[in-house]
Amino acid sequence: MSEEREKDAETEGGTATPGFADAVIERPESLGASRPTVSLHLLVKNGESVVGRLLENVGPYVDEVVAVLNDCEDGTEGVLEAWGREPGRTVDLVRVTRESHPDLYIMDEAETYDCGRPLAGERFEGPFTGKKILADWATARNLGWRRCTKDWRLFLDADDVVLDPERIPGLCKVLGEHGVDVACSLYHFHVDVEGRPLGSSFRERLARGAAKQVRWAYPVHEVLVGDNKRSHVEGSLLVQDLRDNRGKDVRIPGRGFKVLYQYARARDWAVSPRILVNLIMEVRLLVQSGAPLVSFMQSLLDTYLARSTWPEERAWAIAMVGEMLERDDAFEDASKLYRASLAEHPGSKTAFRLARVRFKAEDWRGCVEAHALGVENRGARQVLDDGEALGVAGEILVAAAWDELGEKEKARAACDAAIASYPKNVPLKELREKIG
Repeated sequence: MSEEREKDAETEGGTATPGFADAVIERPESLGASRPTVSLHLLVKNGESVVGRLLENVGPYVDEVVAVLNDCEDGTEGVLEAWGREPGRTVDLVRVTRESHPDLYIMDEAETYDCGRPLAGERFEGPFTGKKILADWATARNLGWRRCTKDWRLFLDADDVVLDPERIPGLCKVLGEHGVDVACSLYHFHVDVEGRPLGSSFRERLARGAAKQVRWAYPVHEVLVGDNKRSHVEGSLLVQDLRDNRGKDVRIPGRGFKVLYQYARARDWAVSPRILVNLIMEVRLLVQSGAPLVSFMQSLLDTYLARSTWPEERAWAIAMVGEMLERDDAFEDASKLYRASLAEHPGSKTAFRLARVRFKAEDWRGCVEAHALGVENRGARQVLDDGEALGVAGEILVAAAWDELGEKEKARAACDAAIASYPKNVPLKELREKIG
């Protein structure tokens, strides 16, 4: 199974190289013989509906595809092989199945999760499917990762798109000139109807091929680890998860939680903070679907906070529990957690969450103040938990809050700003007419 580290290369290793921020990213056609070669690394399950789009997106800028096919039962393999038949392209397929790699799987049945000891007396009651789940994504990835042969390895998911793929070769050249081994770039995993990110973070995307010590770790939500020089890239290699892979319909419900929960219990909860914080994220998703796990979440958060020393990740964990309480209409308890999160790290998104919950609690002044704090905090780097659209949407709440406070001039200004962001929002226009 995957090795763990207390600190993750994904986010804690970003070093600012002098002059790197001002580096010129050359166009692919101007690079000539100095153009670095790139391997595209994929782990894909039933991605026939999306992998062709990804190849159209980044195919002109990569020289090789190394794909780990996880229990594929559709035409993904054929799409990849067709791409590899073009001159100058190669495709290397690694097949990981329940039969070929049984040690990477667990059985989705009650007995699997009744190992070790519970964290807080809980008993996980499913539902269970009686099927095998891939339970070590990092090891599966590494089977393909170490077979990449080019100068750089580019990591993407099959339903991702790169918004500026033409910058990949030039970016690789700049990274190489500055001795960078791993580069993280912005990842938008949830956007609003206008394309503004509701959820975004930095995620590793490029690794230098010669950095052999770089590998994948953790059973799910895997990250790259290894002693190396890292950088966060802003302004290039912007990735958006379109979340439209039809293959996801065959996924086992709650698979991420199930894998992590079994992993932690089998080790009597002697696991790293990263495993615990990912469990918090997965519990939050299960609670969204109606699973009765809210009380377990508090014990999980307490255990995590007793072990973690990374302020931004601590802030993220606390805010996730706050969102659960907010969904249960526990507005005051949610507000306390959002404030505790902000005390750990000045996140803009958490301040906007606080503005939202104060509005729900009819604390109009608190809503306005929290939103202003979110705007102020936008200058702080948000590696883990960001999303500008939450602040834009909060402009609507601020307009309504100023109206409730009787501050008509401020309400009009806020409403006009919100209308500029949401010109088709009818209730917002009605509010503007009400304000006068």
